[in-house]
Amino acid sequence: MYNNDMVSIIIPLYNLGSSGDYCLTKCLNSLLEQTYSNIEVLLMENGSTDDTVDIAKEFVNKDNRFKLFILDIQGISNARNEGIKKSIGKYITFIDGDDYVSTDYIESLVNAIQQHNNIDLSIVPCKLTYVKTNKYKLLPLDYTSRVIPNQQIEQIFSDGTVWAKLYKAEIIHNHNVSFDVELFGVDDTLFIAEYRLLCEQIAISNKGCYYYIQGRSGQTTINKMANMVNSIIKLNYKLTALFTKYNKEIQYKWYLDFELTNLFIGKHFATSALIKLNKQQIDNAIEIYKDKIMNTDLDKNFFPVWKIKWFNRFKYFVSLGYGAYFLKFMRLYRNIILQPLGIKYKHNITR
Repeated sequence: MYNNDMVSIIIPLYNLGSSGDYCLTKCLNSLLEQTYSNIEVLLMENGSTDDTVDIAKEFVNKDNRFKLFILDIQGISNARNEGIKKSIGKYITFIDGDDYVSTDYIESLVNAIQQHNNIDLSIVPCKLTYVKTNKYKLLPLDYTSRVIPNQQIEQIFSDGTVWAKLYKAEIIHNHNVSFDVELFGVDDTLFIAEYRLLCEQIAISNKGCYYYIQGRSGQTTINKMANMVNSIIKLNYKLTALFTKYNKEIQYKWYLDFELTNLFIGKHFATSALIKLNKQQIDNAIEIYKDKIMNTDLDKNFFPVWKIKWFNRFKYFVSLGYGAYFLKFMRLYRNIILQPLGIKYKHNITR
């Protein structure tokens, strides 16, 4: 039995100590100040070697809604899965420990999902905040307050992030929706894809806000980049299996194409995870996807014209055996030619 109207907030912890402006302290303080008080904050400690545990204990001692769990098995997917098992709330939401939220974040999510009984997911705005410049941009999603019925949910399917959303615990438990421990960096994409397929209706709110931090030191390494590329390759096959399971493989073919182009073209010409690898590593990724690349024709109803143009050029160079060189060139073209000229490409998925 779930605790009525309680929201369980699950936060994986790994080396999020007191370094810089964006750290665990800022995240947890933003939860202390929530206007919606019926919450539990599950801090899932994942093998930190800095002062993360000490900070977590301070908040546990300060407020009994905060609970700390020391995990034996590491990995963000495992931490989130364990958090789900430990949670007792009617609703579940996920926050990364180096991000933070507005004071009305939880209240806005709850108000949106409680409009009527058959709303299964609520979404609030998410702003990408850049550490170096302290500037932010809103995620490319229409946050006009509205309720989206089942037959229209695919319109926002490309928003594959697990945060800035409120889930019904009953749906997660009844359908065994969990985070895939084989995936690195893209585990939330598979989770939210399956959960969305189970939704009757989704509510979007223009209240509250999730602040996702980009550019924090120590977030990314070359080894992590290689793992992420391998995970994206696995993700494509797992998404195909997922849509087949729910008999949606035709309806969501465009989403599989979207993930394919995000791997190779990305939001800013050649995904940063891919471009930091050497030529041989990129060639290996292209070889795995070669047949799919050559047989994919992007639907103009789902993709902007510039992305279709660049993907078609990429296909041509893949056919000649120069795919890796082309991706390297694309990144140079963007960084050396376009940016100094002040030219920016919009990358919203439109319908």
